[in-house]
Formats: sequence, structure tokens, C-alpha cells
Amino acid sequence: MNKRNYLILILVLILAMATLGSQLINYVDARNNKDYYYEIKQNQTLFGRIFEEISLRYVETIEPSKFIRAGIDGMLDELDPYTVYIEKDDSDELQIMTKGKYGGLGMRIIKREGYPTVIEPPMSDTPAEIAGIREGDQIIEINGQSTKELSVSETAKHLRGKPGTKVTITVQRAGEPEPVEFHLIRALIEVKDITYRGIVNDSIGYIQLSHFSKDAGNEVRQAIEALKRDGMKKLIFDLRGNPGGLLESAVAVTDNFLDKGEPIVTTKGRIKSANQEFLSENISSWGKEPLIVLVDGASASAAEITSGAIQDLDRGVIIGTPTFGKGLVQTVIHLGNEADLKLTTAKYYTPSGRLIQKIDAVKKGKESVFFAEADSSAVMAKNEEKNNPEKDPKKAFSTRKKRVVYEGNGITPDIVVKGIEYNDYLTALERKSMFFGFAVQYCAEHPELKLDFDVNYNVLKAFQNYLEEKKFDYKPTGLVYLEKFEESVKKEESYTDYKKPIESIKKVIENKKQEAFNQNVDVIKSRLKTEIAAKLGGTKAKVEASFREDPVLLKAIEILTNNLQYSFILNEQSLN
Repeated sequence: MNKRNYLILILVLILAMATLGSQLINYVDARNNKDYYYEIKQNQTLFGRIFEEISLRYVETIEPSKFIRAGIDGMLDELDPYTVYIEKDDSDELQIMTKGKYGGLGMRIIKREGYPTVIEPPMSDTPAEIAGIREGDQIIEINGQSTKELSVSETAKHLRGKPGTKVTITVQRAGEPEPVEFHLIRALIEVKDITYRGIVNDSIGYIQLSHFSKDAGNEVRQAIEALKRDGMKKLIFDLRGNPGGLLESAVAVTDNFLDKGEPIVTTKGRIKSANQEFLSENISSWGKEPLIVLVDGASASAAEITSGAIQDLDRGVIIGTPTFGKGLVQTVIHLGNEADLKLTTAKYYTPSGRLIQKIDAVKKGKESVFFAEADSSAVMAKNEEKNNPEKDPKKAFSTRKKRVVYEGNGITPDIVVKGIEYNDYLTALERKSMFFGFAVQYCAEHPELKLDFDVNYNVLKAFQNYLEEKKFDYKPTGLVYLEKFEESVKKEESYTDYKKPIESIKKVIENKKQEAFNQNVDVIKSRLKTEIAAKLGGTKAKVEASFREDPVLLKAIEILTNNLQYSFILNEQSLN
């Protein structure tokens, strides 16, 4: 790029920043008796000058777009984790979330054993399903290009495209000696957020919602109506693992459970337009019928808006573990040149006034970019904790029926029930795709399998053989720390004094590793059951196979079958 183009780029940058500054003057407030707008202008000029000097004088030639991106990333790193700059190549997921559709093939992939792999049956009536793509297929080539070095997002970019365009993929399939080639034509794929709906116990319905995309509210409404026709009298609404999505969708989903005009969520920010209260607008699809919502540590954002509103209004019982605590509102600002800024502009508050966001999401302190008094609530909480170390610093609020709830840790369930807890061994099996890979291979070798199969001794033995064949191994946390300790003392003259005890501890750990399979056999059987069921009957079969081993779901069923217990929880005066 020549000098003239450099100067044009710098001029455009400064003009853009000046425009931003002129817009900000209507919103910002003065702090510490300083002219806030004047300070913005001064620093815009400084930023542009530094960019110009480095671009024109630095000893090596700078690529302006990359250099600016580094500067943008540096600024955003000083804010919260959810304020991000999105370039065109990174905007696919945002478009899918906001529009609810995309051009592609209709399958979900993740990285398994070095290759992007189809991890669940393709969506119905999509190019992938019609062509016969199966769960477990490894995509080894796209249009003749190897996918070995591609990330999942890079692979997705190659698979997606304008509806009507062609793409050729080559898959390696368990049980097939040679790769299989598919010639597909992309179609418009509509995203579905409900992964399961059905009757789980007599008249108890169950809906599992995976995201809050554009049409989630209508999907939930339709699912409720369908289950009511099937005889549903009570409902379990599962938001576990749901990372959230659109604010509008959170309101629309929650609307299904509340009377018209009920408060759902309030947003508060620095600018006037960020301060809004959202109310339910329609007649409830579920009336005042019994409702239980399941949440966990991965339930975030929109999932917390829904569960928080239902809890604060005493509309239903929340069961599971505390949610993630993501209560910051992002506004997508289009910057032109096919780039967007997803900017945090407000915070979410539940109907009782609770802040959903965990206190430590934004960097604070003398070294931060914020004014010292910008978050007095967090400062007060820290001071209270320091002065009263035995007192819980989280602020208390009341639900409609005067039950006590707290802010500062997402949404705490009315009844805390932990799901299956994973130790080092089980976590390693999951991370290395041992359950998934075995299920794919086992189903290919046993085409006679039916959904009522049992994980018996033969299946467990086959799984053990599979682990040996794949040379599965793992490092317990204790061994990791021991190896670090050994590495540090090796430099000391007294290492010989440590060597024998270290070897003895290693032997103990190795013996424990050998016993790990038997110690975890119940969870292993459960995981094999769900993974094999998924290969035989898809997502529906996988969800249903997990019912009998799911302690959180079983607790929900227990409470819904006891009307007295359900009513007692919602009328209890305090929530611990």
C-alpha cells in the first residue's frame, strides 16, 4: 500500500471516530469535573496520530487492517468478555441467531479424532438427511480439499453458502472400507431451538430448549399446544446447557407462561434508550398449570431471563444448579464494510430487581479503564464482605409471595440438585470422544441392535477393548501436580531424597487409574446407553435414554407428582 492510501485510511479512521464522538456527546456524562467529550476528542486525535506515525515510519511495513484490528482487540480486552468486533467471516453464527435460518446442508459438526464429524442425525428434510449423511460420519474432504487442518468454524464456512449452490463432501464412515462421496445442493435451513418434546410420565410433559433464536417463542407455544393435545397436565421446561440468545426471544418464550401484562425483564444502561421494561403481551399458553424449569451452570443470558422471571413471579419451581450469571445486554452496531460491533449497552434485571450478572464480569480497580465510582454496588459489596466476613454480601430480594432470593450468582434454583458429576477419568473419556467413537463403531458392527438394547457385560467388555485399541490414557489431576513438583525439584541437589517417594506415589496413582473403569461403571453404562441410542434413533432416542439416569429430571417428576410439595415450595417464605 502506498503513502497516499495510508493517509486516506488514516483520514477515514479519524473521521469515523469523530462521527462516533459527535454521537456520544448526547449520551455521555461528565466525571470528576472533566469535560468528558473534550477528553474523547483529544484521545481520538492521539490514537490517529500514533497509527499514522507507526504506519509510515516503523522499520517494518505494517499491514493497516491487521494493525487496526490489534488496536481494536486491545481496547475491547479492557471491557467485558461479550463486547466483540465481528468481521464478515465471523458473523455467520450471529446471522443464524438473529434470522433463524442460513444457507447450508442441515447438519451439526464438531472435531473428533482430527476431523470434523457429524455428531447428531441431520435435520429432517435437509440436503444432508436426504442424501443419507449419518451421525458419526467424518468429513475428510470438501470440494476435494482436506479438512484435516480445518477448525469447526472453517469447515462450517465451506459447507454453508447460497441456497442452490453445489458442494461435494467426502466422508469416512464406520464399517465402510472406502470413503463415500456426496454431491449436495445447499438449501435454506431453518434453525429449530427445541431439541425434544414429549410426555415423560403419565401427564407430565417435557420440553428441551437448546437456544433462544429468532422463532423460539413460537416453537415453545406450538410445543405446548401439541403436548396439551397429547394429555399434558404438568410441564418440565429444560433450559440446562442453554447458552441463551436474543432478548426478544427470551421475552417471547417467557410470555408463554405468564398472564398478559406481567413483568419479564428490565434493562438499564447509561443511555436513555437502553432503559426498558419488557412485559408479557399475550394470553399464557400454559395458564397457571404446574411448571418446573431445569437449569445448570451452562444456562445463561436469555435462559436466566426466563428462569428468573418465573422464579420472581412464583410461577413455577426452579430445579438444578446455579446458572452462569450472564446479565449483560449486547447491541449489534453495524459499522459498514461488512463488520459489526457487538457492544454491551445495559444490564438485565429480573422482576424483583435482581441483577442477573455476576459481579466480577467487568475489570475494576485503579488499573481499569473505568471511573473509580462506576460500579459502587460492587465496591459496597466488597467492603461489606471485608467488614463482615461471615455475612453473605449478596443483596436480598423478594419474590411476589415474599420468598427471599439473592443476586450476584445468576439464578439460584429453589431446589439445588446436581447432575452426574464427572471426575478426571470420565472427563477424559468425553474429551477424547471415547463414548461417541465406540457407539459409532459398535452400531456399525451390530446392525441387529434395537432401541430396547441393554448395556450388558458384553457391551462393557467391547468398550474396554475399544479403549485398549485406541490406546486411551489420561492424567489424573494429582499426577499433573506431582509431575510439576518433580520437574522443579530435579534442579536441586537433594533430588535423590525426593525420587523414591515420588515413584511410590506414582505407583499408587497408576493403581487407581487401573481401578477407574470399575469405579465409574454406572456412569459409563449410562453414557453408552445414550450414545448408542442416539446412533439407533437420533436425538429423540438419546434424550429418552437419559431419563432414567437423570437425577435432576427425576427430582422434577417427583415434585410434580406431589401437589402438596409443589405448592409448599412456591409458598415457602425463604429460599436458601
